Parts: sequence; structure tokens; C-alpha cells
Amino acid sequence: MFDVLVALGIVVVLMVVAAVGALAAVWIAARRRNRVHPSAGNVAPLGWLVSPSAAARLHRRLRAAVAAGQAGRLGPELGPLRAQLHAEAVAVDRQLVATARLARSARTAPLADAARRTSLIEGHTARLLQLAHDDRGAVTEDRLAAIDERLSALDLARAEVAEAELGWTAPFEEDQPARPSPGRRTG
Repeated sequence: MFDVLVALGIVVVLMVVAAVGALAAVWIAARRRNRVHPSAGNVAPLGWLVSPSAAARLHRRLRAAVAAGQAGRLGPELGPLRAQLHAEAVAVDRQLVATARLARSARTAPLADAARRTSLIEGHTARLLQLAHDDRGAVTEDRLAAIDERLSALDLARAEVAEAELGWTAPFEEDQPARPSPGRRTG
């Protein structure tokens, strides 16, 4: 009987440790997800992941702008600009946390300033990504032209195969009527 109780106790302890470990992993993942920038410490409340408050919405917009900026591949000349934008986003986020702690009546002006700065960060991120895209635009145009050329060659090859299978050639002049395909009814 004693052995059964010891085994049951061990199982219960292991289950509690596993549950605490799972909760800790979820907590850590949520805190990481709530960061504006991965290298910045998280000062925003965890509830801002879903809160409808103005500060929380601005925080989520900053997170989205930084994530978009990180998704784009930038050249060496644009990397420092991205780092500055991310640093500014972290500073605005810290301002939002401080603003959220103010009395409701005192939040209006700081929130308006944070909203303006958030919009600027979003706009600058879009411009930065556009610059990065424009730098590679010529390469993309060349690739698209090559694809178009290959598709045209494929179309021509299929037309030649169809002509060979049907045993007749398509007319090259507009005044000659095209012959119907064998096996195809007209009229």
C-alpha cells in the first residue's frame, strides 16, 4: 500500500511540474509576442495583446510596423535606418506605457502625440520597404521579361505541335479563313 501511495505521489508531482512548465512556456511566449522589437525588453502589459484601449491599439500598430520592417531584406545602406526606426518604435511604446498609467483626463494629449508618432513610424517603414524594393526592381523586371520570353516560346512550341498533329498550317494572312479542326463541328 505504501508503494502505491509513493508512486501516486510521484505521478502527481510530475503532473504538477509539467503543468507549471507548460504555463511558464505559454507565459514566456506571450511576453515575447507582446514585444515591439525582439531585442527590446517588454514593458507593455500582457493584456495589451487583446485590449481595446487606445494605448494598446497603438502598441499593436507599433509591433506590426516593426514586424513589417524586419520582414523586408534591406541593403547595408538601409539597415541603420531600420535600426533607428525600431529604436523610435520602442521609445514610443515606452511612452505609451507611461501614458496609460496617467489619469484618463491627462492621457489625451500624450496619446495624440503617440498616435502621430506611430503613424510616422508606419509611414517611414513603408517608405523604407519601398526603397528596398525599388533597389531590386530592375532585377525583378529582368526576371519577369525572361519569364515572359520563355512563356512566349512555349506558346509558339505548342502551336507548332498542334499544327503538326492536325496536319495543316494556320494561315498567316488575315484575309484567309482559318480551317476548322478535324472532328469539330461548325454551324
